[in-house]
Amino acid sequence: MKTIWQDLRFAVRMLGKRPGFTVAAIIALALGIGANTAIFSVVNSVLLRPLGYKEPERLVTISHSYPKLDLVAPVSAPGYVDYRNQTSVFEETAASSNANYNLTDGSDPERVQGRIVTANFFPLLGIAPTLGRTFLAEEDKPGASRVVVLSYGLWQRRFGGDPQIVNRTIRLNNESYTVVGVMPAEFRFGRDELWTPIAFTPEQLANDRRGNEYLGAMARLKPGVTIEQAQTEIDFIARRIAEANPDAYPADSGWGVKLKSLNEEIVGDVRPAL
Repeated sequence: MKTIWQDLRFAVRMLGKRPGFTVAAIIALALGIGANTAIFSVVNSVLLRPLGYKEPERLVTISHSYPKLDLVAPVSAPGYVDYRNQTSVFEETAASSNANYNLTDGSDPERVQGRIVTANFFPLLGIAPTLGRTFLAEEDKPGASRVVVLSYGLWQRRFGGDPQIVNRTIRLNNESYTVVGVMPAEFRFGRDELWTPIAFTPEQLANDRRGNEYLGAMARLKPGVTIEQAQTEIDFIARRIAEANPDAYPADSGWGVKLKSLNEEIVGDVRPAL
């Protein structure tokens, strides 16, 4: 202990004699600590902390694959309906797409990142709201009333955590929306801060729109079904779809449908970087 104390006193004296070096050392140490803290925050939030969804091991993403082009793409609206209606391995499927909103209610206008989703988006993830409710089945149909679910962060930041926010009308993209719910503080889905229902029109679901790939699709596997078993079935369905739609999916494109665990989809791009 005495030796350690002597070494410490010597180090302090030397640093005092070289103030320039001391400042540089302190800055380097602070930057190192800050970088390590930031990296741990990413590791903790993305790799170590569970997704927080109900039985996340049963959640998969559905994408279109073009191996000859080394390309993975979102799915089209007609494709999503195919996978929803023709598979036997999915308990439920949902679709969504990124959307930006101009929030002009109350204080200064704000650009907010959000998402348009099918009505079963939140039930598929197994997440209940903190306030109010999520979307009803009829609310993702054309002509339905405009409703919105807020993230906890947006509710706190923009509306001061107003407990009476449910049923309040707010302005998004110059349209009136009724707030029907607020999600829990721990709920995360990308950087989304609000969600509105998607409403597929007959034109969007038309067969000639198969090339319009813009939807992120997810599914919950039925209990006991592995992702490998689900992939086998979806491969069969994809071949059938490709044969029926050769203009949309030429044989030489190598087109297919790819399933991936939601957890792997989220952490896959982060893990190599770390």
